[in-house]
Amino acid sequence: MSLFEDNKIKELKEQFELISKEKASLLDENGNLYFQLYNLENEKRQIFDATSKLEKVRQVLLDKVEKLEIQLHEIKSENKQHSQSIYKLEKEKQVLLDKVEKLNIELHEIESTNKQLSEALSKLEEEKVKKDIKYANLEYENPYNTKTREVFLESTESEEKQKSFLRLQYILALYINKKEKINFFKMMQNLEMEKKMLLDKNQEFEIQLHNIKSENIEFSKIITQLEKEKKVQVEAHNSKSENENIRVAKINEEVLRRAELAEKFETADRFHKFLESFGKAPKLVDLISKLEKNNEDVEEMVSTFHENESGLIEEQSSYLFEYINEKQEIQPKIQVIEEVSKRIDSELEQAVLNELEKSKTEKEKHQQKEREKRFGDVLYTDEDIMNYGNIPGNIANGGNCCDYRDRVYIGFKKGTMTEYNKNTGENVKEYTGYNKEKLTVMKGKLFYGHGFDKYYSNAGGKGLWHSQMIYKENLYFVNKEDGDRIYYSSLEGENPKELCNNALPVDLEYGSTIEYAFSSEWMYYNSIEGFARINLKSSKFELIHNKLDKFNKLRDIICTPKGLYARICGSRNLYYTSHVNPKNFECIIEDIGYFNLYKNKIVFSSEKQNGLFIANPDGSNIKRIAQYYAWDIYIVNDWVYFQDNKAFMDRKLYDYYRVRIDGTGLTWLKEGEPLYVVD
Repeated sequence: MSLFEDNKIKELKEQFELISKEKASLLDENGNLYFQLYNLENEKRQIFDATSKLEKVRQVLLDKVEKLEIQLHEIKSENKQHSQSIYKLEKEKQVLLDKVEKLNIELHEIESTNKQLSEALSKLEEEKVKKDIKYANLEYENPYNTKTREVFLESTESEEKQKSFLRLQYILALYINKKEKINFFKMMQNLEMEKKMLLDKNQEFEIQLHNIKSENIEFSKIITQLEKEKKVQVEAHNSKSENENIRVAKINEEVLRRAELAEKFETADRFHKFLESFGKAPKLVDLISKLEKNNEDVEEMVSTFHENESGLIEEQSSYLFEYINEKQEIQPKIQVIEEVSKRIDSELEQAVLNELEKSKTEKEKHQQKEREKRFGDVLYTDEDIMNYGNIPGNIANGGNCCDYRDRVYIGFKKGTMTEYNKNTGENVKEYTGYNKEKLTVMKGKLFYGHGFDKYYSNAGGKGLWHSQMIYKENLYFVNKEDGDRIYYSSLEGENPKELCNNALPVDLEYGSTIEYAFSSEWMYYNSIEGFARINLKSSKFELIHNKLDKFNKLRDIICTPKGLYARICGSRNLYYTSHVNPKNFECIIEDIGYFNLYKNKIVFSSEKQNGLFIANPDGSNIKRIAQYYAWDIYIVNDWVYFQDNKAFMDRKLYDYYRVRIDGTGLTWLKEGEPLYVVD
């Protein structure tokens, strides 16, 4: 081995050692990176767990905030009501204060009057006392009153006794005045009471007078307005009557003229024929003059003819020819009048028919407005379809069909569901392996239930969910593990929550499924105590009908924007009630088997009538569209799909028909033929 090769090998060994060291260093770094990555994964997992917890806490807080906002709204509403009540009380208080102020003024006036009367009374008392004393002195000093004076002189021995007697007279006079004063005060009190009563009555009379004056002013205005309207109407009526009278007079004049001409023509014609039977044509100037005075019958004419036979001349009667010529001239005018009369009669008849038609149209419009007010202009909206992911009636009847946007899904055949293009009728895809029910399109995905089995096992096999239904991107179900209470979750089944913690559990007694339906605000269902509902926004529970009521348990519930349609369990009548007052049910249609809602029509079947029918939302204007007692009614883009009762009883469970909503295009859906077509 040469030196060169040794050096080369040595260099290669050194390079190999360097590479080995670098490799070892890289392996160490790689191990460190793996360790850091592991730590980061742990931190990521911890952050994710913390985020999930925070999200749950956030959701709880959001729910609390929503409840607080609802409570705040209720408190604000109550405060508003209290404010209105306080405002009313303040107004009443102000009115009472005004009355008190008026009473104080009147009381002050009465006190002033009493004070003046008291002063006057005091002056009168003083003057009376003075007069009594003066009268007593005069009686004593009266020289003509000798008897009294002698008695007094005999009974008094000194001047002191005389003074005592005068003092006694004064006291007696004061006693009399005091008694009179008391009587006077009583009289004054009575007068004050009478005065107060009179003032009150006067005030009432003034109020009544004011009201009467106000009413009189209003009545005067109304009477003036009525008189003006009456004057206008009278003028219009007089003008119309005058024109009508002129027109009627002209018509009557024309009719009389026509009658006179016809009478003359008929008389002259008959007499002319009578004369021709004798082969004579006399001049009839004098004869016709007499005939015109009395031309009621032929015998009179013949008698007159025989009386004047000697004066007749054998020539054509110019007078008769004048009548004939006039008849020929007038006849076209008579025809014109008759044609005008016929035209007027025809126009009048047409006007009457138009008026009747107008009245009928207005009545129908009024009925339509009343229907729309009670039932709404449509029985479901585009928003309802978006919330259900299907037509609400299709969901209520089992959901074997789905009509959503540009797609149609039909799952009549066992184990197969077909997807069609709604606009072209193209068979897009077939789904096999399951019975497809409760078909719902939500968030671009098709959801469905598996056959008649309404049970769904929760993750990990813990608990059972019963009778699921999708509404507004939530899955609603009955939680068997929590005593048949209503829960909701996400479409993936995550985060299940109870809809209302004080709501009654559902009633599982009737059938294998739960009867419930949704409106924009409420969820209706059969509880263990009766028919009830829960507010979707506030989670408020209401028991509408208890077990003792007729409407305690319903089936086939379909909600509309204004109310809901349903049947009583065990009954064949269709009932309707509103969301505003859900206790008041009214019977819309009797004897129905199945029903569905489409736009502004009720589609239903009747066993007694053996047919499929449509009707207005109030049950009026019923029309037959097929001669079948239909079961399982579904509606897809103006097509009504149904199952014939006879076919069902013969166990031909998938023998379906379709017919248009107007009753045309009845088709038996044979094996291999398309279930959905487009005209």
